[in-house]
Parts: sequence; C-alpha cells; structure tokens
Amino acid sequence: MQEKKMSAKTQKRCQMLYEVGLEMFLKHGYEKTNLSDIIKITGGSLSTVYEHFGNKEGFFEAIILKSMDDFHQNLHKKLLNTTCNSLEEFLIYLANAYMQVYFSEKSILLTRIIYAQGYKNDGKMAKAFEEKYADLMRNGLVKYIDQFNQNNILKFNDYATLIEEFCTLIVEPEFTNMVFNVQKTPPTKEQKDKKIKRVVDMFLHGYLKT
Repeated sequence: MQEKKMSAKTQKRCQMLYEVGLEMFLKHGYEKTNLSDIIKITGGSLSTVYEHFGNKEGFFEAIILKSMDDFHQNLHKKLLNTTCNSLEEFLIYLANAYMQVYFSEKSILLTRIIYAQGYKNDGKMAKAFEEKYADLMRNGLVKYIDQFNQNNILKFNDYATLIEEFCTLIVEPEFTNMVFNVQKTPPTKEQKDKKIKRVVDMFLHGYLKT
C-alpha cells in the first residue's frame, strides 16, 4: 500500500512505529502481533496506522519494504568504502559484506516472516519483496561491476544477472537452511573464507574471456 504524504511530525511518529513494529513482528511473528500493543509503546492512537497504512497488513508491508531499503543502504555504505583495485578484490569484498548483512539475526527473522506471509493476497508481499531485491541488483550492485569492467573482460553484459548469480552462490544454501532452522548458526569465518575463495574463482574463470 502507498503511504500518504506526511508532515515532519508525522514522519517522526511513523519512524517510531516502524522501529517498534519491526521489533514486535520479529519477536512475535505476524499473527501474534497486535497493533494496540505497538501503540501502547509508541504512544498516539491507532488512527495514525489506519490513516497512513490502511490496516495491519499495509503496516506490515511498509515495515518490510523499509527494512529492505535499510538493508540495501547498509550494504551500499560498506561498498562505498572499498578501495579495491580489481574485479577479484571487489568480489571478495562484496561477498564478505553481503554475508555480514545477510546472515544477521534480523535478516533471518525478517525472511521467515516474509515467507510465512508471502503467499497471502495472491502473493502480493512476495512480489514486493522480489521487486525490491531485483532493484538492488539492477540499480545498486550493477554499477560497481561496471567500474571494474572497463577493459571489457567479462563475456556477458547482463551484469544484473551475473551479480545476482554471484550473490546467490555466496549465501546459499546456508541462508535458506537457517531460515527454515535446518542450520542453526551462520558459517564460521573459516567456512566463509573458503566459500568466498571457491565462488570467486569459479565466477571469474567461468565468465572471463579466454
């Protein structure tokens, strides 16, 4: 649901709603989270939620999309600080940053809720999630790859697909296993380093021109 235009005061109020709402949804899940309990903590009235988000579902969707925006911004901040001099160095840096953000407890819990609610309303939430993820690939990470392909060393120009495949290889199947509690803890540093080395080597030698 699209949010209505807000005044500065209302934006501050909604920011508090976002923060408390996210905490409550992550702690109790969607079904057991009550809007009244959120308002008890933030103050104000339920009318703010209904006016700007329509209902509990609209509020939840807004929180999920904002959380994904925060995820993307966090990742971009990490990438902006890189001083890599080659595509290989960048991919290693990206893999570490991506793993750090993706394997956080917040990311795992958030994905569990999205999976649990995503099928409702003809998959509206799942579609919104996929669109946000696709936007990260198209308009976010692609520009970094382009910076390191000045000599046209990559076989393919579809950078969005390449970087999506790379990021998927980096975190899967461990991430999905953690979401569904098949795996209880994230990979160790040693396991991460080994996987990054393997995936980067496979990515480069699989896509570089011969």
